[in-house]
Amino acid sequence: MAELILYFSRAAENYFGGSLKYIDKGNTAVVAEKVLQWCCD
Repeated sequence: MAELILYFSRAAENYFGGSLKYIDKGNTAVVAEKVLQWCCD
């Protein structure tokens, strides 16, 4: 059986604690990678 994890994640400028910060990978992408490791390894 094949698994599919579909997500939308936004990198670039994000608003954190009152200022804009640049991030390379969005939080949703980080969580999706963790789920993929947990369920599909």
